[in-house]
Amino acid sequence: MHNDFVGALESAEGDPVRIGQTFIENEAGFRQYTFYCTNYPRALSILTDYGQSRNPIFNFLKECQQRLGHLLPLSSYLLKPVQRILKYRLLLADLVKKTDRNLSGYDTLQQALLTMTSVAEHINEMKKRDEATVRVQKYKPY
Repeated sequence: MHNDFVGALESAEGDPVRIGQTFIENEAGFRQYTFYCTNYPRALSILTDYGQSRNPIFNFLKECQQRLGHLLPLSSYLLKPVQRILKYRLLLADLVKKTDRNLSGYDTLQQALLTMTSVAEHINEMKKRDEATVRVQKYKPY
């Protein structure tokens, strides 16, 4: 999804309306990030646990990182999609603010902002629900 999205953005050639249309057309793909963003804290926790216990999986991941020449730890790369999806709304808000309201298709750009705001709100809501579920399960008798 991401490669197609980036390709579409590049082909928009800086046209704000085409950029907005690209975001609208990829809404379903962005909503797929919900599962990733919701589970990011668990992934980070598992990775941390592996590191503290010197688990063979952690050692393997470290070796791969070194072979690939990656300077940042895996946790940094895991965070990038979470940051990216939530920054899109901010970037679109800035683009809307800096685009002439009289531009033909300006409403498409505004719709793109609403779309990404909705995606960000959905992700945040699902994260809250997941956190609440985890808290309830923590105190649930077995």
